[in-house]
Amino acid sequence: MTSRRKRAGISAVVGAAIGIMIFFTVMIPMWIFMQSVQTLFMDEVARRLQFEIEKLNEKLDIRVTLQPPELDTFGRRQVFLIIGNRGPIEINVPTLYVESSRIGLQRVDRQYKLAPGEYILEPINFYVEP
Repeated sequence: MTSRRKRAGISAVVGAAIGIMIFFTVMIPMWIFMQSVQTLFMDEVARRLQFEIEKLNEKLDIRVTLQPPELDTFGRRQVFLIIGNRGPIEINVPTLYVESSRIGLQRVDRQYKLAPGEYILEPINFYVEP
């Protein structure tokens, strides 16, 4: 009877040890995985917050003016674009569109990258006819 109790006690200890090993074998990698996922999440939140702050600091100034009609022999007036960055950070303008009641929406085929304080004045290939 004592040998039976000894065997039952030993198998209970061995079973508990196996159970604890399985528990820690599962829990430690899961805890490490959760920590890495939490770190990735917080990095992404910080990156997006920085992006939103930069967007709030953007101060883009866009104006359009027309060429005087006396400068063109047909009386057409070319469109000039004045684009400037009044903010403290660099601004990237990927696309500009010009809307016309006659030909609709037209894309300007140029990207602009403006440093702080930079202004650009350039003609674009659109004309206003008399």
